[in-house]
Formats: sequence, C-alpha cells, structure tokens
Amino acid sequence: QEHRTLWLFSQYGFGLGAVVTASGFVLLASAKSAGSNPLAGLASYGMLIGALLWGINLVLRATDAEGFAAGTHPRWPFLVYTLLTMLGLAVWGWLYLQGDFPTWLGWATLVPIVTLFLVLIFLRDMPPFVYYVITLPTVWVLFSQTP
Repeated sequence: QEHRTLWLFSQYGFGLGAVVTASGFVLLASAKSAGSNPLAGLASYGMLIGALLWGINLVLRATDAEGFAAGTHPRWPFLVYTLLTMLGLAVWGWLYLQGDFPTWLGWATLVPIVTLFLVLIFLRDMPPFVYYVITLPTVWVLFSQTP
C-alpha cells in the first residue's frame, strides 16, 4: 500500500514486456526463413495467447494486491502463460538449430528453458523477467545482422 503507484507501474510493465516479446516472435515468424516452418507461427501465437492470459493475473494483482499477497488469485493463467512461453521458446531454440541462425543461439535458448522448466517443477514458481533475459541473444542476433 505504501508504494501503490510503483506496484501498478510494475504490473503494467510485466504485461507490456510479455506482449511485446511475444509479438516480436510473431513478427519473426512471418519475416524470417524459420517462418516457413508452421511451428514458428504456432509457437509465437501460443506465446502471445499466454501473454494475454498473464494479463489476467496482472489485472488481478493491480486491483487486489492484498489478494495476490495472500495467494488467493487463480494460478492457472500464470501457469498457462509460463508453459506456453517455455514451449514457444523451446520451439524457437530448435528452429534456430535447424535454420539460418547461429547454432549457439539455439543452445543459448534451449539450455536455459530446460533449466527453468526444472526450476519451475521444483519451486512451483518462476519470475517472468527470465524470459526477457533469454530472448536477449535473439534480439542481439537480429539487430546485428546486416540487411
């Protein structure tokens, strides 16, 4: 309650980050050679649907911080978001290994996702910012390529 504005700002930031990240993969699926694989679009749109479900939790968190702290909000939207995002990134990691991307990018995506999946199983939670960190090498590769 003491930092309500900061709390609201962080919830909007989480939501915006998830939608922008998933939307970036939707654009990548339509723009790159990996997009010729139907899994690219399926994985990307799955991530976008997950991000929108994550938005349900974020609205609840923004409007009922006490309920969030007490653990009374439904967990399924966050879990679906987490699983769709992990699956989507795993598919992209595999596509990186199959396509015109550097091989290291595939492993730099797959290894952290598998590791985070194991962390999720044991801790039953996952901080959402980890997905943005995992996508940083993708952003770097895409922006470092010459047109």
